[in-house]
Amino acid sequence: RADGIEAVSIVTPNHMHAGPALAFLKAGIHVICDKPLTTSLKEAKALQAAAKKSGLIFAVTHNYTGYPMVRQARAMVKAGELGEIRVVQVEYPQDWLAEPLEKTGQKQADWRTDPKRSGAGGCIGDIGTHAYNLADFITGLSVDELSAELTTFVKGRKLDDNTQILLRYANGARGSLWASQVAIGNENNLRIRVYGTKGGIAWSQENPNYLQVSPIGKPTYTITRSGAGSGPEAGRVSRIPPGHPEGYLEGFANVYTEVARAIKAKRAGKKLDKDVEAIKDFYGARGYIEAEVIPERVANSQHRQARSRDHRISKDASGYGAERQALQPSQVRLLDAPAITAGELLRLSLLPSIPDWPGDMKEEGHRHSMPACHDHLASGRPLGRHQDQLVEEPGAGC
Repeated sequence: RADGIEAVSIVTPNHMHAGPALAFLKAGIHVICDKPLTTSLKEAKALQAAAKKSGLIFAVTHNYTGYPMVRQARAMVKAGELGEIRVVQVEYPQDWLAEPLEKTGQKQADWRTDPKRSGAGGCIGDIGTHAYNLADFITGLSVDELSAELTTFVKGRKLDDNTQILLRYANGARGSLWASQVAIGNENNLRIRVYGTKGGIAWSQENPNYLQVSPIGKPTYTITRSGAGSGPEAGRVSRIPPGHPEGYLEGFANVYTEVARAIKAKRAGKKLDKDVEAIKDFYGARGYIEAEVIPERVANSQHRQARSRDHRISKDASGYGAERQALQPSQVRLLDAPAITAGELLRLSLLPSIPDWPGDMKEEGHRHSMPACHDHLASGRPLGRHQDQLVEEPGAGC
């Protein structure tokens, strides 16, 4: 029908991403899908193939890419202001699962700690993907090797609740990623530091309007959102004067605005706006989870409480012994997903829970997804959130 659905936002628990996404692609509907993309690399590859065949927009959601100072940091790295990148430190600690909250019936804790719905990764899939994506988005570096330790501290929990990872990048840089949901005193303390041959930068999600810059041999200074030194990349996604708080909700609005722009360009047969951030790795985050979890499952099929898992993955055919050799090539090289045309896929941002999906999906006890309004997408104006509804707010867009 002429006034039918043009785009859908899928925000179901992880195990219910692939099926709906494939169905909407087959129906000719653009898809915005929560992260992680799927619960398996096989499903992710199937979605990749379906998206390419359909010619539709498929957006994978990572909301922190919509923050102005994240765009500022990315632009500075891309412009060479930090020189060659040497060190990347990223972390995302929380404390909300420091106790067995899932046993109380709390819905979010219940499905996020359930391997049947969350997938093979717990903390690593829930927030570790955000940390990995943030480092990837800002630096643009490719990971060659990683060594990960996934730990379950809370007795009776089925998935990891703490993750520590060492990263080796293709350019020779080294990185470290820590994600935890048992770090008492932390709410959503996503932070990143990047150091190059000419300087370093630091950004914190809980104080998102400020980017710390440390040029070599010069005093450290701070760039504020919409303030002096803030570039056009950050300005394009800033809405209000500096000094006023702006972040989480506006990040959603920025991302959905970019989806709308991409859909309008696709509808008009035009090239994707160069300002819209394009994705190059369709299933990188999914691969990243399997890169850590699958080798451990091969080496030890039994799950033990307070277990620590250490393994390494390399693209080098020589690998790291039998554990490495037990993997399938597609699982080993999953950090090297092929490039996808920018007009097909976008690296975008997470939309929180919105009104229920119809039918038997309601039985999952979680809010699922709803189609984005055709008029909102067609207008190109900012989309935002208010009381669990997609809303259009001219000007503010939040």
